[in-house]
Amino acid sequence: MNTKLPEIPDFTTHELISSYHDGIQDAVNFIEKRIIPTLQGQINLSKQEEATIGVFYRIHFLANSLLRLNKKLDFNAVAIISRTVFELLLDIKLLSSPNIQQIQIDQFHAFPEIDRYKKAKRIVDLQIKHPELIHNSLLDSARRKSFVEYTGRHESIEKKVKSLWGMTKKGKVNWPDNWTGLSIKERAEKFGPLYEQEYLEIYSFLSSYTHGGSAAYSNLSEETLESIYGVSLEYARKMYIESLIMCSQQFKLTKGIESFSQILDFLKEAPQHILVDTRLG
Repeated sequence: MNTKLPEIPDFTTHELISSYHDGIQDAVNFIEKRIIPTLQGQINLSKQEEATIGVFYRIHFLANSLLRLNKKLDFNAVAIISRTVFELLLDIKLLSSPNIQQIQIDQFHAFPEIDRYKKAKRIVDLQIKHPELIHNSLLDSARRKSFVEYTGRHESIEKKVKSLWGMTKKGKVNWPDNWTGLSIKERAEKFGPLYEQEYLEIYSFLSSYTHGGSAAYSNLSEETLESIYGVSLEYARKMYIESLIMCSQQFKLTKGIESFSQILDFLKEAPQHILVDTRLG
């Protein structure tokens, strides 16, 4: 996935950014009109296919959100979304692979319950130590406590964790922080040097806009922040298209959608086409 911005010195930063935004719009329109109905028409989906579609839909929904973030002051929100899309791209790359193992599919589907339980239990344990916090929660503390303490739930979930993720080197239950059991860096490295570079370049850069502190804006000019908005948009756009390619390969969409390959070729380079049309039109 080459995310280097096109070197077109004759175009202004604003024109380039507009082309990235319009490129996402073109992709969203195509996917909503042609891809989503086709995917919704799939029957008897396997667990692997269900997982792939679910992640692809989430990327698509994030692309829709990007369309509404159309001002340069949205740079921080756009960067955060782009960072999330990178994580989801790694998910869909593994889930759509013909080499995926059954245990990995089982891990994907089991993880939501495990993650919710683990997070809920941490809060319940804290509230047991500090009961005054129970009435200072925005969520229903009683319902959360009932969920965590439901008879047999801990034993059932712990058994599932042991079965799917095993034990740590120290002999403790290996509670996963991600369904793969790997860090984001480890996940990127598994797909080779290109994705490792994308992690170091994209993810690390965009992480500044997720965390606290001033790294996201300190000593940066308004023009630079506008460029960050554009770079984040283009990163997200390219990853959106890449996820479409992976999904289309798994579901063989090239056979079921007329002119799919030609449209895909256009979407890959949509900003360049839009820029040329802008100058000629």
